[in-house]
Amino acid sequence: MVSGYNRAGSRTPMQWDPGPNAGFSAAPAASLYLMVDPDPQRPTVAGQRADQNSLLHTVKDLIALRRARPELGPGGSLEILHDAYPLAYLRGGRFLVIINPCGRAHVLPHDRPELAGATAVKHAGVNVDQATITAGPFSFGIFHL
Repeated sequence: MVSGYNRAGSRTPMQWDPGPNAGFSAAPAASLYLMVDPDPQRPTVAGQRADQNSLLHTVKDLIALRRARPELGPGGSLEILHDAYPLAYLRGGRFLVIINPCGRAHVLPHDRPELAGATAVKHAGVNVDQATITAGPFSFGIFHL
């Protein structure tokens, strides 16, 4: 084992399926460098692929959205609307992005008429109306203006 900082405690073998060793290896479990998550409800790639609402599909959708909309990429303009919870900003002048990584809901009042007509592109737990942005716990939203 390498001396110094060791990230082994924050990593486990890829959990591919619900089979032995989570589909990572056919070796005996005792031979693995790191043990797999023993929880029978552990997330697996197979389970994530089967669930259209999974984190895997959400990330794939967000990557596709970013590729399709240059304004969401590194060349898009950025205007910070609120730099606390929830984080709110405009990208490319056409997309409102809301992120609330906090475990409690937040309401953000606004007086910007262009936000009132925002159309959800991809979101989970965020609502935008004529006067407020409401972000539930651990929520995000991308809205087209």
